Amino acid sequence: MNATIATDSVKGIWGRPSDKRDAKLQEQCKQFEAVLTGEMLKAMRKTVTDAKGWFGESSGERMSREMFDERLSGLLAQRGSLSVGRAVYDKVKLSLNADSLPAEAE
Repeated sequence: MNATIATDSVKGIWGRPSDKRDAKLQEQCKQFEAVLTGEMLKAMRKTVTDAKGWFGESSGERMSREMFDERLSGLLAQRGSLSVGRAVYDKVKLSLNADSLPAEAE
């Protein structure tokens, strides 16, 4: 059986939610993108060999860098810079609406 999904039947589009449920889904997708971006920044920082000086890095410097990365990842997700949240949103919306769409007969 071959089922096709018409994308025009999906209510709500990225940036303009159709209802509270859709708005919540979009926010969760943005949060997912923020977490993913934060993990990428953390992994990238591990690859940098930085001259720490004679005394190494202080805990304050490390905490400031982590806070900066967290804020940066949140801002990037809100802007949709990587479009990961939007891609996840599109897939989830299609899968949520797939059950309500009729399947084509073979």
